[in-house]
Amino acid sequence: MLTWGERGARVNSIWLDSIAVPLAPHELSSDIGDNYRATIAASPASGMALSEEIAITAGYPRGPRGCLS
Repeated sequence: MLTWGERGARVNSIWLDSIAVPLAPHELSSDIGDNYRATIAASPASGMALSEEIAITAGYPRGPRGCLS
């Protein structure tokens, strides 16, 4: 089996399901809270990403171990 990395493919996007922002607690306790929790539980990560995690992920390709450094 050939992986995408062996073909020279690069990740060029980040898919975000749910981000833990200051408004999230309000949304979780509002009328849409049940739907919001169901969406988070059904996401591949089964949780919310912190803005710091997104920044690290976005910066990785340009870092010392990334392919664009």
